[in-house]
Amino acid sequence: MSNDEHQPEFAADSGGSGNRRIRISAGAAEPGRGRPLILYKEAREEARQLGHNFVDTEHFLIALARYQEDISAKAMLAFGLNVNTLRSAAEEFAPASIDTCHGEMNITPQARSAQDGAWDEALKLQHVTVGPEHLLLAILYQQVGIASRILDASALDRKELRTQIFKLMRVGNQ
Repeated sequence: MSNDEHQPEFAADSGGSGNRRIRISAGAAEPGRGRPLILYKEAREEARQLGHNFVDTEHFLIALARYQEDISAKAMLAFGLNVNTLRSAAEEFAPASIDTCHGEMNITPQARSAQDGAWDEALKLQHVTVGPEHLLLAILYQQVGIASRILDASALDRKELRTQIFKLMRVGNQ
């Protein structure tokens, strides 16, 4: 087995801007993880729906909550965070900036940092793919940005949410 087979997968950015998009994929070491997802596409759609011309961490949070079968969504739901509550909070903290958005969207430095952090989380845990839970863990470590404000406003304990994610990861691997 080559070293590449142990690395989390990332999709190339189709815009040629050098941005990395995180590919959430099922791997042999993680059975039952569901169909492959490209979260960036989902986050971009959430940004468009909210009238934003950029992709940021709040869009990733909403996209993570869409897939109720995933660890990240289950963990957030245990703390009362679902698609509707996250969208409402995103609308409150980041009102629409445009009427409609067409074409390429920039990814904010905060969102790019979360993507890189997801990679780091997967590597720390010795996982062969980067899953939605790794992205959520990375977002939980961030102390600035709209997603951070949403999490703080929800009054959840980030450490408890991390613990819930790890508990669900163990259950899923048994």
